[in-house]
This record gives sequence, structure tokens and C-alpha cells, in this order.
Amino acid sequence: AGPDPAGQSAPPESGDDLAATAARARHLRHRWEARALAVTLGARGALLLDGEGPPLAVPTLPVHGRDTCGAGDRFAASAALASRCDCG
Repeated sequence: AGPDPAGQSAPPESGDDLAATAARARHLRHRWEARALAVTLGARGALLLDGEGPPLAVPTLPVHGRDTCGAGDRFAASAALASRCDCG
């Protein structure tokens, strides 16, 4: 594996289950001193960490299209908006 572009390494937890992914994400959030962190999981959705509480697993919705251009921008904008308002 090449160098980590952020200059940080993930903890030694292995596996791709949500618990292992959440542990690695929490580790990186602390190392980067970020208030929140989102990990996209492809067709499995996303994992959101904000503060010290449990992570929030967000499932995906089925999409009937092929053009995924802008999907990341839409995800980032929606996550930013949701973090700023009481959208519950």
C-alpha cells in the first residue's frame, strides 16, 4: 500500500463490517480533529459520525439511472444541510 494522502493511518481493526468501519472512521475523525465524518459505502449507503455518540447508518435508495455524475456533490450538500437544520 502507498502512503496515506492525509498523512494518517487507520487503526489495526480489520474487516469490512459496519463495526470495523465505524472504528476506523472514529479513529480518523479524532486524528483529523474533525467534528464529523461521513464514510460512503457504495450500494450499502453511508456511515455518519458526529460527536461521540453512536454512528448513524444511512441506507441508500434504489436509483433507476446510469449517470452518477454529481452524486457525491449531492450527498455532500444534503449532509451539510441536514447537519445545519432540524430535519428530523
